[in-house]
Amino acid sequence: MYCVTADYPAEWPDARIYILSDLHIGDANADWDEIHARVQRIADDERGLCVLNGDLLNTAVRNSVSDIYSETVPPMEQIKMAVELLSPIRKRIIAADTGNHENRVYRTDGLDMMRLICRELGIEHRYAPEGVLCFLRFGDKAPGERSGGRKK
Repeated sequence: MYCVTADYPAEWPDARIYILSDLHIGDANADWDEIHARVQRIADDERGLCVLNGDLLNTAVRNSVSDIYSETVPPMEQIKMAVELLSPIRKRIIAADTGNHENRVYRTDGLDMMRLICRELGIEHRYAPEGVLCFLRFGDKAPGERSGGRKK
């Protein structure tokens, strides 16, 4: 299992983790108002963190259940739209994995679309297609360093 560790200030009394998944960018039925509202909610929350949990793109292919002919934008444009959408919160994204929709393209053509999105956002080190185990640290001590009795 791929692991990531993310450090946050000790002053945070809490953190909220938002999950973004099943946006299906490119599908004619994608609710752009709701999608933008969800991303804005994360951006407005000073202690909001985010996990990208797949199916951000619709990526219909010729042999998939989704209708390739009803896509509103082609796959490369879907990637561009996702990157533009997520750029304001890229520093809040703690982990990302892929969904079955993005995996369609990988299985048919060997192209990992979520990896491309993460690379464009500068968070490829937080991505693994099979899932990510996250460790969140709050405080200023390195792993294994004693806190001198103070809660860190």
